[in-house]
Amino acid sequence: MIAKANLVPGSLDLTYRATLKTAVILAGLILVITMLKAAFGSHIVIEPLSVPRQLEEDGYSGAVVARRLMNEVQTIGKFGDDLYLSQSPDGLHERIRFRSEDDFSALTTVHVPSSNLSLRSMAQALREFLGFPERKVSGEVTVRRSADGKTAMGYRIVLRFGSPISESTNPVEADTIDETVRLAAPAIAEQFDPVGLASFYLRTKKWGEIDRLEDKLISHADPDIRKWGLLVRGAHAFLQNKNDEAITFFQAALKEDPQLGEAYNSWGAALAGQGKLEAAIQKYEQAIELNPFNYSAYVNRGSARMGKGQTDLALKDFEQALKLNPRSGYVYTNRGVALLERGELDRAIDDFDRALKLDPTISAALNNRGLAYLDKGKPEPALRDLDEAIRLDAEWATLYVTRGSVRRALDDIDGAKADYEQAIKLDPKLAPAFLSRGAIFAMKQKYDLALQDYDRALELNPDYHDALLNRASLHAFKAEFDLAIQDYDRALKLDRNRAKTFTLRGSAYAGKGEHDRAIEDYDRALQLEPKDAVALNNRCYYKAILGRLEAAIADCNESPRLQPNRVNTLDSRGFAYLKQGSLDFAIADYDAAVKLDPKEARALFGRGIAKRRKGDLAGGDADITAAEKLDSEIAGKLAKAGLQP
Repeated sequence: MIAKANLVPGSLDLTYRATLKTAVILAGLILVITMLKAAFGSHIVIEPLSVPRQLEEDGYSGAVVARRLMNEVQTIGKFGDDLYLSQSPDGLHERIRFRSEDDFSALTTVHVPSSNLSLRSMAQALREFLGFPERKVSGEVTVRRSADGKTAMGYRIVLRFGSPISESTNPVEADTIDETVRLAAPAIAEQFDPVGLASFYLRTKKWGEIDRLEDKLISHADPDIRKWGLLVRGAHAFLQNKNDEAITFFQAALKEDPQLGEAYNSWGAALAGQGKLEAAIQKYEQAIELNPFNYSAYVNRGSARMGKGQTDLALKDFEQALKLNPRSGYVYTNRGVALLERGELDRAIDDFDRALKLDPTISAALNNRGLAYLDKGKPEPALRDLDEAIRLDAEWATLYVTRGSVRRALDDIDGAKADYEQAIKLDPKLAPAFLSRGAIFAMKQKYDLALQDYDRALELNPDYHDALLNRASLHAFKAEFDLAIQDYDRALKLDRNRAKTFTLRGSAYAGKGEHDRAIEDYDRALQLEPKDAVALNNRCYYKAILGRLEAAIADCNESPRLQPNRVNTLDSRGFAYLKQGSLDFAIADYDAAVKLDPKEARALFGRGIAKRRKGDLAGGDADITAAEKLDSEIAGKLAKAGLQP
């Protein structure tokens, strides 16, 4: 027992030594990596600025101002990250790293064992030895005060790059120190990170500044700078919907550097903007071939595949993009859209939630989450999302179209119309805005205005399926059946897999009295969607008109099983029973229909005929009179269907 016990301390000691050795090696490795990063990183050191004593006493020391400048410049730099994608699976390439002098002070306190050197001093020595000196920013802040010297009236920052005696930048002035810092930061970015600044101007829509900076980049002697200038100018044209012009600049960027995968990616986006989705996909694939780690190329290819209806392939692209960059809210947004398209509403909302957790300012995520809530029958949270999206991006016309749909669901018809009109004001070429406003006009029985909006939507997008259906339905309502059928035919050329389109065209044929052709369309609709209760009901009614009574009743028995307690279904089956001579069954169905809707003229008239045929002349005449009071033309309508008192 004693010998066995003696083994325990030795075992513990061995474990301790091994752990300690590992820790020492790891610490040494960390120190080396830290020193190499400090030596070889593209560091821009913003030194503490010279500030007046009063400003320092107010909490704005030179180091504080330097840190705030650094934060602003880093924010600008993030906008350029999408233009500098890594050629390795590590994600985005870190182009230029800005640090304040305070950040380096921590390195000064870390000393290398067995020496009096700090990591900072070693890094500086190594950089200077290898010819990589740090680039520094210095400067001073001055305060413009009131006549009595007590009140600060404004602030001015002057910056210098390099030594303190270097030529200074133009002074920047503003009413507050924070605003002055914000205005001064772009000068640093333009000096050391002009591409990042150009991308920042692009994203923030500072068109005057972006034009100036693009000219500067494109005229640069360094082809590596020129190519990015051409790429940014192409992106500028793309955002202005000038896709042909954008493609010209992307091609020019590729002449400067044929291996610039991002130019192919951007070229694909411009082709997609022209509706050339297959050609766009080819460009995205060239971008991916040059840089398999360019997550945005996968996002763009997925979006193009969504446009082609290839939702499953699109989801695979979004999954790959998330593997490459799991911190991109935009990728989660796109995957959420694909899930929304598949009807997976809860999963879609989860993705939009993730996107907004990563970046609460993604208005597209708010827009699409609002749509998902609307599809779930929750218009209130949908409205909150759209209100916030519009607060963030009041110039994006699509947001108003979506909010208009939400307001319609909340029965705020006038509010919906106002949103659609704001969308049209912002983007007069936005076809969905005209389609949606046309639907409002139709609801308000302003049919000519509705037709004008549907026509405009189809001028903007001749292949707009929903606009064709809406215009066709309006023509059918106005008994312009040939025009309606023309639009349904166009819609079916675009997509023959929608049961609803066949059902609607069938009703147009029925309106023309072409009952056999109507039944053929209902047959096609039911092949695509066997549970289409409307198609079953309609087929029942027109089969009954043609005397196919057993088949008609079979359809009418199936339709109420899918949609019980519907007046139209009960009326159709009552009609079929009446034609068959099954008067008691007919009266029972008409009774049920009238109970659901006492103002249903067809059911009252049909019940009146059934009662008269059973010998109840008084009861029958009362029903017929009541029906004619509701619809003076009811007798003529049913006479065409073969029913007369």
